[in-house]
Amino acid sequence: MTSKSSNRPIRLATSRQGLSRATSRARSIKLGGVAVWAESEEQLTDGIDDLCESIARCTKVHLSMTKAVLRKIVRDHRSESEIEDRLFSAVLGYVLRRGELDATVCASENDRAFRVLIHASRLDGFDQALIAAETLLRKERIIEVPRLERIIFGERSYNTWSSTAHVLGRLSYLGLGKMGDRGTCRLVEDVPC
Repeated sequence: MTSKSSNRPIRLATSRQGLSRATSRARSIKLGGVAVWAESEEQLTDGIDDLCESIARCTKVHLSMTKAVLRKIVRDHRSESEIEDRLFSAVLGYVLRRGELDATVCASENDRAFRVLIHASRLDGFDQALIAAETLLRKERIIEVPRLERIIFGERSYNTWSSTAHVLGRLSYLGLGKMGDRGTCRLVEDVPC
């Protein structure tokens, strides 16, 4: 599948019945076990390419983001298209399998694991943010998101607080820190055996 920039509506569905009009030229492809349908082979290829490009473009702007935030941003970016959850998930899986995005696991304040998505071009930046956060955490024993956010990003913009929390959540998941309320992370000093 090739990458073409386009503002044409994405006309894909996860069932043949979901197509806007029935046609004998309808085609489908399986992405991660989900059948993705379009009214023609060209519409199928173009729609998947356009959605892949939108996912990659929207992710690349941020250090990290959750799937729910990415889905919202992609839907806002492609407001002329209806992108159902199953379709988004199938194409997101395809983009992950192609290696354009990566996922990592973080821990929340409640020690619940969750995944964040990182564009391949931002992996080094995420690793550098982890190193900076770990160094500061070991030195000061507690970090608050706004302080680390200034170190990582300079000034605040959309999603930088969340990306900073993801960095601390990753340290928490790795057992180096413990996420607390209101965006704090404390150094774990006694690691249980």
